[in-house]
Amino acid sequence: MIEILKWLLLPLLGAAGWFLRRFYPRFGCAFNEKAALALFALWGIVGAAGIFGAPERLHRPLAQLLIGSTWLVTPFVIGSLVQGAIAKQENRGLGAAGVVFLVLVSILLTAATGYMGPSHGSGGGSLAFAILHLMIMPGVSGAGLLLWAFMARREGLDQAG
Repeated sequence: MIEILKWLLLPLLGAAGWFLRRFYPRFGCAFNEKAALALFALWGIVGAAGIFGAPERLHRPLAQLLIGSTWLVTPFVIGSLVQGAIAKQENRGLGAAGVVFLVLVSILLTAATGYMGPSHGSGGGSLAFAILHLMIMPGVSGAGLLLWAFMARREGLDQAG
């Protein structure tokens, strides 16, 4: 039952972001910007904990926090961005929503490769999963988070001006 609720939460959060942006556009833009920066900061802390700390002690709980935060924040922001794009009749908001969706996917794939990595004894493919988990997927998700933060900042400046 809880699995169904977890998936039903996504469209509900998207709808909440849509309505928030419709009635409080400045708050929707500010939330978008702060969410991108907060997730980027958490992403950096998770990466540092994985490099400098014991993965089981600090990295794994922080990574689970990042995944949960991303799972809750991104649908809300996507709903807000889509509503803003429709209200302004601009494609830039839809592009930003696509970037936010790709951030969600890349963080989930980073987590999946972490669970399949060498510390879990996945066999011959463990080196490939380690490379994916340690370099490729964190790079993609970090670049996506930076692009999201840049686009959110630009949208916030447009909304204020």
